[in-house]
Amino acid sequence: WRVVCARSIREAIRLCRRASGRVALALVDALTAEAHGPDWLDGLRGESEDLKVVLMSAGAPPDQPARCGFVAKPFSPDVLCEAVRRALKGNARAAGR
Repeated sequence: WRVVCARSIREAIRLCRRASGRVALALVDALTAEAHGPDWLDGLRGESEDLKVVLMSAGAPPDQPARCGFVAKPFSPDVLCEAVRRALKGNARAAGR
């Protein structure tokens, strides 16, 4: 996979728009201040309704927006890779620790 990092939801939205639908998945910290409410997800998916999203959090799974996966922190690289694979295949179940 090719990974592009963003320091904020706003930056991620800009990167997704610039990529014109070539971003397949976004990994988002569920506790980031910008990730509250549905607007951030609409912004990320604005250019691609097919964009997959995996939320990560050290706590219990948050109220997840539709079609979002979840991975619990701390996680191993293998657990993260499995969460990404499931999300890309359209099976966004929660991943364990």
